[in-house]
Amino acid sequence: LTITPVFLDTELKRFSRGNTAPHRLADLLVRVQRKTGGAELLYCHVEVQGHRDEGFELRLLQYAYRILDRLGRLPVTLAVLTDVEQGYPLDGRYRLEPIPGNSLTLEYRVVKLLDLEGRVATVLAEHEVGRLGPLNIFAAVVDVHLRMQRERKTGDWGDARYRFELKSRLTDEAFDRYGRGAQIAADVWRFLDWLIMLPDELEELYRENVLAMQEDSVVAYVTSWERRSKALGVLQDKQQILELQVSKKFGLDPEERGLIERCTDPERLNAALTTILDATTKDEVLQHIR
Repeated sequence: LTITPVFLDTELKRFSRGNTAPHRLADLLVRVQRKTGGAELLYCHVEVQGHRDEGFELRLLQYAYRILDRLGRLPVTLAVLTDVEQGYPLDGRYRLEPIPGNSLTLEYRVVKLLDLEGRVATVLAEHEVGRLGPLNIFAAVVDVHLRMQRERKTGDWGDARYRFELKSRLTDEAFDRYGRGAQIAADVWRFLDWLIMLPDELEELYRENVLAMQEDSVVAYVTSWERRSKALGVLQDKQQILELQVSKKFGLDPEERGLIERCTDPERLNAALTTILDATTKDEVLQHIR
């Protein structure tokens, strides 16, 4: 018996209601079957964290008991750390003890992408010489994410032209490595497009370059994406991404949420999305859309 994973977006919205900190949203909740098969289902809560946050483990504990309360099962909690701080490890165990003898403990699974760098490089190298079968998309995505993080540390991330050149180079390298007509190359490219934001004029130039270099299988996707980019949906996507990122990093009150939702200038939204990567205060981000 094989059961398709079910992503529970509706449940996540329910969990956020009545929360004293409504900006706290779980990244992903999915109902899955055990690898060994059988009818037993598991709930997996995946939380992705890109910077040091002293309240991160408490948030994991809060969502674990909320999921248990609402769905009747304790979830498998997975923490994915995407930062590049060598000194920010988590040991997979969080103990909340307000007074001695009164405590709650959560044991969870944690992976730091930086720790996978060597394994990913080995997988990609063996794949290139034909020792492996089809490449796992996660290896390709982790590789491009880590390369972007290294470049970001050494370059001027606030320079839109620098981001354009980096995005173009990483995209071209992905198609060269995986094959310009390969689905995995298109998947990596879609991830890169979400990962690195550009101003509208450079985004258009980037798309033109991609169209010029790719084969029909990819052009079909780019063409449909280009049409969507001119619609209102893209503006709403930027608003939602900005709202989520600011919420997770700093928190948002209702007035600030309304400020983001009322902003219809894509250039201002792009500026805010770029700033949040290195911002230390919420005002640094919101000043672009006020």
